Amino acid sequence: MTNSASPVSAAAVLDVCLCHASRRGARGISRIYDGALAPLGLKSGQFALLAAIAANAPATVNKLSEIMLMESSTLSRNLAPLRRAGYVSWSGAAGRRAGSLELTPTGEQLFSSAVAAWQGAQSDLSEKLGGSTAANLLQMLERAGKATQ
Repeated sequence: MTNSASPVSAAAVLDVCLCHASRRGARGISRIYDGALAPLGLKSGQFALLAAIAANAPATVNKLSEIMLMESSTLSRNLAPLRRAGYVSWSGAAGRRAGSLELTPTGEQLFSSAVAAWQGAQSDLSEKLGGSTAANLLQMLERAGKATQ
C-alpha cells in the first residue's frame, strides 16, 4: 500500500535512511566477523559480550547494558547461551539483574582464542575499507551511539 500524499518515494527513503544504511552495513560487517569466529562456535555479538565482560569484570547486567546499548532483558537472553556453555559465571546477589558477571576459566580460554580470529577479521575489513575509512567509520559509529543515549 502506498500513500499518495507522500512526496518522497520509497527508493528515496532507502537512499538516505540512516537506520537502513547502518543496519545494512552492520549485517555485512557481522558476516565477516561471524565467519572468522564460527570455527570457535561464536557469533560476533557473543564475542563482543565476552570482551565487554572481560574488560569490565566483575560487571552487572545493568553496567553491560549501558556499555552495549542493549535493553537488560535482551542482554540477559543473549547471555544465557554463554552461561549454559560455561563461559560466563553469574555470582552474588539474587535476582535477574543483580549480581556480577565474569568469564570462567573456560570462557577466558575461549576469549583468548577468539581474539586471534577477531584480529584476522578486523584486519581483513580494515584492508577492504582502507585504513583511514575504517578509523573514520569507528569514530562515526561511536558518535552515533553516544548521540542516541
